[in-house]
Amino acid sequence: MSGSSYQAKNVGIVAMETYFPKSYVEQTDLEQHDKVSAGKYTVGLGQTAMSFASPAEDINSFALNAVSHLISKNNIDPQSIGRLEVEQKPL
Repeated sequence: MSGSSYQAKNVGIVAMETYFPKSYVEQTDLEQHDKVSAGKYTVGLGQTAMSFASPAEDINSFALNAVSHLISKNNIDPQSIGRLEVEQKPL
């Protein structure tokens, strides 16, 4: 608000949340399936499992799950939220 005496209060990041789907594949199994050397994914990438979306999930359900968990974990009253941003990073 340009030119006014408005002073924002209690502004900032209170908490952050991520959501990972429940479906996953063990990276040791994927190494065998892809016929790559043992450790390529587990040691090379440092991954033990890779999650993936089920047919019933999409980016919208990911965002809703993250927001729901964020509000629940932090005991946030939805009416107290002045602004909420959900960002999708391109793959």
